[in-house]
Amino acid sequence: MLTVLETKGVTPQTTFAWLEITPSCQLHCTHCYRESMPGLGHGKLGFDQWKQAIASLQAQGTRYVQFIGGEPTIHPHFCELLEYAASLDLHIEVYTNLVSITSRMWEQFTQHQVRIATSFYTDNPAIHDEITGVTGSYHKTLANIKKVLDRGLKLRVGMVKMRDDQDIESAKAMLTDLGVKKIGVDRARGVGRGTQLLQEDPISALCGACTKGKAVITANGEVYNCIMSRSFVLGNVLQEDIATILNGTTMQATTAMLNTAFAARPDWHDCGPDDQDCDPECDPKDWPDCNPDCCPATVADCEPSEDE
Repeated sequence: MLTVLETKGVTPQTTFAWLEITPSCQLHCTHCYRESMPGLGHGKLGFDQWKQAIASLQAQGTRYVQFIGGEPTIHPHFCELLEYAASLDLHIEVYTNLVSITSRMWEQFTQHQVRIATSFYTDNPAIHDEITGVTGSYHKTLANIKKVLDRGLKLRVGMVKMRDDQDIESAKAMLTDLGVKKIGVDRARGVGRGTQLLQEDPISALCGACTKGKAVITANGEVYNCIMSRSFVLGNVLQEDIATILNGTTMQATTAMLNTAFAARPDWHDCGPDDQDCDPECDPKDWPDCNPDCCPATVADCEPSEDE
């Protein structure tokens, strides 16, 4: 197995991509890394350009995509883009606030066995709505969490701790009682609107897994290693093909720089197949981060018992 130092300048194949199809959102969350809110439009990439980007990702080896925003479901071509990704046999996850899901979307989610991810902040409706900035968002999201479970769709819930009064453990217990099996908890990160909660340098804000075969394309065409690594632009699909960007010198240099920074952290290690903290039964086909470099302690979806 190669060590961290031996792999610093190696760019792994991009098997997972975030498709950040819009910066707009119905909510105005306190900590949003994208600073999303209503009325921001849907960026510079049009429908055909998104199709081209998705096709190029698939052609260069991407197997998994996550539609994200903003709120991806409010994009005018969300359903068409999801259908197109499904036609390429890509595994699909949609990260949605679950505030407003149409009947057509529910049908697509079921037909293509789309995985759903959502954010939930507390079991206190008033505090939840303070965080999202929209009254009633708690009840809408919770109702649709139940609907996802009723439809038998795979669901994971992300929670971000940013206030002392959230009572994360109580919220986790409530979700578990509902039948949610995958619940991840993260801290707020100093990116985007999160800088109002804490100040940290762009690398300290990253979890350390940004270089493990991932990339994001934004609604304006920018490409980054990760949705949080917005200080390090790799290129723009309006100027270059995504495969060229992912295999280019900027990607290689940025990957090497980030790996060097991550390796310098006192509590960081390169989690590989023979690492004692990795699960040897981890199925590389599992979604989305369960691969030979996965760290089950930090990746909620790396679950060996889950079927493909």
